[in-house]
Amino acid sequence: MAGPITFTLASFEPSRVPSLLASVPLERLRLRRLPGLAWGRHLGTSAGSRTRGAQLGRWAWFCSWDDPDAAAGFHDLLEARLAPIEAATLHLRPVRARGRWAGHEVPLAAAGASDPQPSPLVVLTRARIRPTRWRPFRAATPPVDTELAQAPGLLRSVGVGEWPVLVQGTLSVWRDLPAMTSFAGSEAHRVVVRRTGDEGWYAEELFARFGVERTQGTWDGGAPTGEAGS
Repeated sequence: MAGPITFTLASFEPSRVPSLLASVPLERLRLRRLPGLAWGRHLGTSAGSRTRGAQLGRWAWFCSWDDPDAAAGFHDLLEARLAPIEAATLHLRPVRARGRWAGHEVPLAAAGASDPQPSPLVVLTRARIRPTRWRPFRAATPPVDTELAQAPGLLRSVGVGEWPVLVQGTLSVWRDLPAMTSFAGSEAHRVVVRRTGDEGWYAEELFARFGVERTQGTWDGGAPTGEAGS
């Protein structure tokens, strides 16, 4: 059965951007050394859900834990150590996943133990793009970004990645499964999915769905799931 999984998003004052960039190697080393961590990534973010551009005052952490107490305390530990102006943590229950992230699979909940259609629904997509396919990938993403931003039932979204190029991902929070599948069937998204397979854009990819066990903090001044009382 899966251990606890968390996604944390933190925003900082613009004046701290240079020091945040300089500290990325140290932050990634600190994360790997956290007691109780099974696997984790310290991630940069884009502006909103877009795959173009970076939002250098906002950073994210995606973590899988062996120790539930360590998972429960990560949000407060990060706030105490880094003092962000805002931070949100989603405590996630994985219900479906395929693919790998840097060779790691998302551990799934025990069969039958989780609602296969949780509400709200969190979706994580991540891909490592082949260098020879970077230009067509970048050219194809703006229409998908636009459709995602306007999708009915989208509650929150943020673009994430380990590096500014070649490694791209999105974490999105949806009202329910029908809202997510409606976006997945949109024209721009279907075209990109088809070209991904036909043209071999990805060297590695991951698609995972999660339910939300609980949340901490705020995201853009509101509930991390975008719903009152979440």
